[in-house]
Amino acid sequence: TISETVTENDETIVKTIRINRRDTIFTYHEKKLQARLELFAIDSLGNKIKNPKIRIEEFVATRMEPLLNYVFFDHGSDQIPKRYVTITSKDLDKFIVDSLYKNSTLDIYYHLLNIIGKRLKEYPDAKIKIVGCNSNVGIEKGNLELSKRRAESVKRYLVDVGNIDPKRIEVSFQNLPNKSSTPFQNELKAEENRRVEIYSNHPEILKPVTITTFERKSSFDKIGYTIEITADTNIDEYRVELFVGSDTAFSFKGRGGKSFTSSSEVDFSQVIFRSYISQIKKIIGNLVVKDVFDRITVSKDSLTNFEAISYVKEKELTEGAYKIDYYRLILFDFDKWNIEGKNRWIVEYIKIKVSPSSSVEIIGSTDLTGEVENNKTLSQKRAESVRQALGIPNAKAIGLGEAKLEFPNELPEGRFYSRNVVIVIRKRIK
Repeated sequence: TISETVTENDETIVKTIRINRRDTIFTYHEKKLQARLELFAIDSLGNKIKNPKIRIEEFVATRMEPLLNYVFFDHGSDQIPKRYVTITSKDLDKFIVDSLYKNSTLDIYYHLLNIIGKRLKEYPDAKIKIVGCNSNVGIEKGNLELSKRRAESVKRYLVDVGNIDPKRIEVSFQNLPNKSSTPFQNELKAEENRRVEIYSNHPEILKPVTITTFERKSSFDKIGYTIEITADTNIDEYRVELFVGSDTAFSFKGRGGKSFTSSSEVDFSQVIFRSYISQIKKIIGNLVVKDVFDRITVSKDSLTNFEAISYVKEKELTEGAYKIDYYRLILFDFDKWNIEGKNRWIVEYIKIKVSPSSSVEIIGSTDLTGEVENNKTLSQKRAESVRQALGIPNAKAIGLGEAKLEFPNELPEGRFYSRNVVIVIRKRIK
C-alpha cells in the first residue's frame, strides 16, 4: 500500500510517501512416505510366530495320479471348456508328462487330452472309443445330436493336434452315461452326466500318471506378512517380494490408497519349492512403495532360523530318513467302496512297493454330496477295503468323509477326484 502526507511551514513543504510491503515466506514441508514390512510363520493351528525355528525336509517321492477318463461340458455346449489345456500339434511333440511334476492333481487331469494324444502316438496299435453323453435334463433331454457333437469335438482335437488316424478313434453317443450320477435331475448330478467318456483297448493309454519327484515338508504351514504404509500423498504402487537366495519365490503388487495396514499369507510350499534345498537358509522380504511423485521407500524383513535337511543325496542320509510315496485311487462310484477296474491294477502295483519296514497310511474321502455322517462311514469303508485288498492288516485306515475337501467340489471333476483313497507309504532308508 502507498500513502502520502504533506506538511509545510514558512520555509519548507515536506511531502512524505510511505510504502508498506508484506512478504510471505513459504517453507516446503517434505511429504511423508513411510513403509514397514513384518514377516512371520503360521503353524497348523493358525498361530503367528515371529522368526521361529523352521524345519524343511526333502524326500524322494513317487506320485501316482489316476487319469479320470471323462471330459465334462457346460450346459447345452459341445465346446471343450477352457479349463482343459489345449496345445498345438508342434507343442504336443515337445510335451513330456514328467514335466507336470509340480502340478496339482487337477492340473494334471486338465492335460487329459494331451496325455492321451501323446500316448496314442507312442502306441500306434492302440485304439480308443469316445462316448458322448448328456444330462437328459432341460434342453439336453433326449438331445442325442448334442452328445454326438461333444464326442466329435474330442475326436477332432486328438486328430488335429495328435495327428492320430481317425480310423483309430471310434465315436458313439447316447443320453445318460451307463454309470450316470443319480438322481440325474439334481443340478450337481446333471453336471457330472454332461460328459464324454474315453476308453481304450490298450492299458497304457489310460493308465495312472506316475511321476517321481521331490517333495518338501515344512514344520510351518504358511508365511504371513503385514505391511504398514503411512503417506500424505496417494500411492502409485507397492510391491511385496520374498526371496530365497537370489530367486524370487513370491511377488505381489498393489495400487492406490494412502495410509493403510494389511496382512496376507502364502503357502510355505509355494515359496520353498523352486529353490535348491541348500539355498533355504534365509527368506528375505522386500516391501517397495512408490507414490505419485515417483518417490520410493523400501522396508525389509526376514526369516532366518532354518534347518533344511535333504534325504535325497546319500551323504545327507541320517537315522530315521525315509522315502515317501503317494498313490491315489479314484473312480469309486457314488456311495460305493468296492475295488475294481483300474483301482484293482493300482492295488496290485502298490503291493510290490511295500516292504516289511514300510509304514502304510490309507486315507479315504468323499465329496460334499450326501449326509455328513454317511460320508464319514463311506470314506472309512473305502479305506478299509483298500487295506484288505493290499493285505496289510497293520496299515492305518482313516476315513475323513467330507471333512477335508482336497478338490473344489463346485466342479464335477473335483467331486469325482474327491471320491478317493490316498495311500501313503513311508519307507525307511538304511
